[in-house]
Amino acid sequence: MKNERQNLNQAFKDVLSALTGRPKLLLHVCCAPCLAACLDRLYSKFDITLYYYNPNIHPDREHYLRLLEIKRLIETYPGIKIVETEPDFSEYVGCVKELLGSAEHGEKCDRCISLRIRKTAVFGAEHGFDYFCTTLSASPLKDAERINELMKEYASIYNVKYLPSDFKKENGQLISKEKCNQLGIYRQNYCGCTPVGGYAVAVTGGIASGKSLFCSYLKELGADVISADEVAAKIQSKGDFLKKQQLLFPECFENGALNRNKLREIVLNSPGRRKELEGLLHPEIIRSILIWLQSKKGPAFVEVPLLFETGLERYFDYVINIQSSSLIRKDRFKERGGSDEDFDKFAASQKSDEQRSRLSDITIENNSGEAVLKEKARSIYECIVLKVEAKQ
Repeated sequence: MKNERQNLNQAFKDVLSALTGRPKLLLHVCCAPCLAACLDRLYSKFDITLYYYNPNIHPDREHYLRLLEIKRLIETYPGIKIVETEPDFSEYVGCVKELLGSAEHGEKCDRCISLRIRKTAVFGAEHGFDYFCTTLSASPLKDAERINELMKEYASIYNVKYLPSDFKKENGQLISKEKCNQLGIYRQNYCGCTPVGGYAVAVTGGIASGKSLFCSYLKELGADVISADEVAAKIQSKGDFLKKQQLLFPECFENGALNRNKLREIVLNSPGRRKELEGLLHPEIIRSILIWLQSKKGPAFVEVPLLFETGLERYFDYVINIQSSSLIRKDRFKERGGSDEDFDKFAASQKSDEQRSRLSDITIENNSGEAVLKEKARSIYECIVLKVEAKQ
């Protein structure tokens, strides 16, 4: 068995030594750590397109988080393209059928791997790729021989060449660990269909609706809570992000320091400039929040002002909307030193109360004072804890 597995690595080297030019390789990728194990061995030899097709990865936030990490990894490899597929756990369920929930490393996993390799072969054949392959063999928990058997089978059926490989070889796992540590890449602790992580709850609402106060009550009750605004502030203070921000908004920097008031004024008065900042900042915020959520075991709450505006709602199991009348919100905003004009600009950039209420799981009215809001926080927290305990 050991010699046979070594032969896969030799077969890989034999193909590489016979290559002319840079043929097109469609590389199925499951995650950044597995990709990191083999990317340097492939990059100079092939014109690489990554194929991110993994319906087994559940929940959606984990699927998207792994995609973000793959994109971060290939930033230092110019020219690599990526084909993204939407998460569809139902497709995985339809594949494994009666084996759903059974132990790992058996027939269930074989069906799942077969599905992903077949889809890669089909896409490769339909789009004129010279070779196809998968990063799955980089995992110490995956059988490289079986993976290559499946690639060979589908290569024959769909008339496209496969790249024999066992990416655990040549110190693949050590290379992966070192590269991921160097870049701060998230390393998941499960394959995909047996999710870890907590029950994710978003707390949203209009400007000055009382989201932060509601979340402070949750903290008092012992809940795990973070704020997207606090996450954003930490990201914006990092040196590498400040450099990127300075390239976009040089007029907001004085002697290398960011003038936050000036930046705030610009993005409030220019929707185009605001989108530029959001395009830079939001992926980093989302990544940090998703990593935090996946580290939790029980209910975890995130205060997200622009939840629906950024499409983040799909990554949460439950959404709480805090709602107050426009007059009360405006008075609160002015008490913090804001103006009527700024309030109107902030409100215009957000969904309406009606839209948020329709899209949320529950709407909590905050028009009756702090004591009432505190009691509502206690009640909803206890309900969510019971919901999570019932699922475990």
